[in-house]
Amino acid sequence: AAFRDSVNSGNTYAGKYIELRANKTYDLSGQAWTPIGNSARGSIVEGTTKYFAGHFDGRNATITGLNNQGYVPISDSLKEGGVEPDEYLFGLFGFTSNATIANLNLVDVNIDASIDADSNDDNEAYGDGVAALVGYSTNALTVDNVAVSGTIKGYDSVAGIVGRAYGTETNITDCINDADISHTKANGKAGGIIGIGSQDAVTITVTNCHNTGDVTGGNVGGIIGYLGNVTTALFDGCSNSGAITGNVSGGASYVGGILGYDSGYDFSKTVTYRNCLNSGTITAEINHAGGISGILGGSNDAVNAREFTGCTNFGSVSGQETAAGIVANSQGQLTVTDCHSMGNISARDTAAGIVGRAGGGPLTIDSCTVSGTLDTPNTAVT
Repeated sequence: AAFRDSVNSGNTYAGKYIELRANKTYDLSGQAWTPIGNSARGSIVEGTTKYFAGHFDGRNATITGLNNQGYVPISDSLKEGGVEPDEYLFGLFGFTSNATIANLNLVDVNIDASIDADSNDDNEAYGDGVAALVGYSTNALTVDNVAVSGTIKGYDSVAGIVGRAYGTETNITDCINDADISHTKANGKAGGIIGIGSQDAVTITVTNCHNTGDVTGGNVGGIIGYLGNVTTALFDGCSNSGAITGNVSGGASYVGGILGYDSGYDFSKTVTYRNCLNSGTITAEINHAGGISGILGGSNDAVNAREFTGCTNFGSVSGQETAAGIVANSQGQLTVTDCHSMGNISARDTAAGIVGRAGGGPLTIDSCTVSGTLDTPNTAVT
């Protein structure tokens, strides 16, 4: 608590190392946690955030019972900062900048930031940027060897590891999410590892990360819910075995075993999926569902290149509009090589083993195979 309070008093710990006792268990059950870097999204706009900027090594310690029951957001969250409705950040770390976090287990997490955190209707505040580890990151973030279990709910941008990954470079390696993740905002985002990766993020790299929890919402993925204006992104050796379901009323549902929605309408990017695997059930009750990726957006004003290599889908995939074993819907350049779909695919409109719909750029499919059933009025094998 002393370390947390020091950060929240304005000490960033830039260039310093913080270590927990090796293999020790810390029980936070029964107490409302105040995040390390307790900040509101409004304070980010205003440049008054409290954040952690050092190196945190858990040394394989376990933190049990992290929760927000009874937590009251700081006043900047309440009708300030120009964000409507007013939104706060929550996690073990609320806000980080140029931070490294490694070797930690977060067990039996119980976070519900999907509801109003203040009983006064004039001071509504909801969790936007919610995760067990980091609510919101900017500049560089490195996360290595972190495992999460429990339940995490938020209004928007919800995940097991990082709610909002913003900034110049994000690297997440060897992490596991076993928590059930959900959000309540129409057109919101949630993912097992990252909720949103966007806004001035030059590079996002996720390596050997795995999701086994169920993820429910609008734009949802086993690894990342929404990928925005990044320059490059790499998902390497990642897998999902949880049920990923898009079912939020009043919004779209773009759903994938690895990624839900890759935007790409106003900027150009290169995104690579290498040796990724889905064995979970993927369901879009409104729009598009893909075993690996739901929708890859694009426009004539952006040059987007996406490449899928060595990816496999074993799960059942169903979508109201389009469903496919690898990519449901793509706009822009798309290359799919040595990918395989073995799950059953069904859709009201179009179902495909590899790619459901493609346009806006060249499409290359090479050395791919399809098995399992295809159930739709407009069946395609690729």
